[in-house]
Amino acid sequence: MKSLFTPKDVVRLIGISYRQLQYWDKTNFIRPTAIHMGKYRHYTFVELLQLKLAKVLREHSVSIQKLRRIINSIQELLAKATCPLVDCSFLFSGNKVFLFNGDVLMDAVTTDSFYRFDVRSLREDIDNLYPSEAESSEIRKIPVAS
Repeated sequence: MKSLFTPKDVVRLIGISYRQLQYWDKTNFIRPTAIHMGKYRHYTFVELLQLKLAKVLREHSVSIQKLRRIINSIQELLAKATCPLVDCSFLFSGNKVFLFNGDVLMDAVTTDSFYRFDVRSLREDIDNLYPSEAESSEIRKIPVAS
């Protein structure tokens, strides 16, 4: 399972331009925290998730000011999360952000007033683009008989 992503990986996975990624980094919106050999910047899965959510919310006409507040809320929620991130779903409605673990069931009326994002979908996109990393991690998970 790939866990560090170069800017080139991010552009490919998220679908934003390299210039947009640089701008968000330069303005301290979402910055890579993993620095390799003192100069190569890598994004973690959590940062990749934040970038994906930012892109999707921008596509839903969320202003950049509101988006900054939402990303700050997401960062606070992620710091408190005790469940595996891949099992989580985010729900957005207005200024509200909800983080759920497991299945989220909603009726048709509620579904129309919320935007939902399942973290598992991002993990699957990564595993589909980088299958060798996914296969090698599954090989390591197989217990060895003694």
